[in-house]
Amino acid sequence: MVSEMSRTEAIKILRVDNHFHSETEPAIITPQGEMWMMNGKLHRYKKPAVTFGNTQLFYWRGIRLTEEMAKCKMNQMEILAIKNIEQRQASIELFGYERFFYTAKILDRYTPKMFENKYPIEENPMYILYVLPEPKIDADIYNEPIKILSMCDPSKYPIVRYALRVPPTEKNCLNAVASSYGLTANEFLKEKMWV
Repeated sequence: MVSEMSRTEAIKILRVDNHFHSETEPAIITPQGEMWMMNGKLHRYKKPAVTFGNTQLFYWRGIRLTEEMAKCKMNQMEILAIKNIEQRQASIELFGYERFFYTAKILDRYTPKMFENKYPIEENPMYILYVLPEPKIDADIYNEPIKILSMCDPSKYPIVRYALRVPPTEKNCLNAVASSYGLTANEFLKEKMWV
């Protein structure tokens, strides 16, 4: 890690491999404020990544969040209602995938036969279809169940799991993943598009 000080020593900059970066202190400190950065992107866990005077801005991996998103003050339904997909994904990540699905009910599990060794159906199935509990906020707005398909990408290591909202009519993983590609289950099985 390289620390650069300006001639007046009023500005402190921390860099790693030509990126503004520090995990333990602000990467940039000026008399007006500070910026926390990771790999050149504004980033800080549950605290403001940018502070200048009375202004506080929250970022996660370069994605601007509201204070409620950054500090996990939203429930699952509020997170799913976030229109910006990057903010929604960052909010789920901060909330925690396990916590996000903890109150959900598992409707179906599925692993194609060719991936059973890597994704055993009982411990870590390749696909899991969840239904979230009835919302406790704005119940009039949410008049249908929220179903989420959790899926692993078999080409990635370590295992990467994605979450995708699917239509409330879906009842099993195979149909849910096939419809996300605009295919029927039979068409999907012929194509073998496993993600």
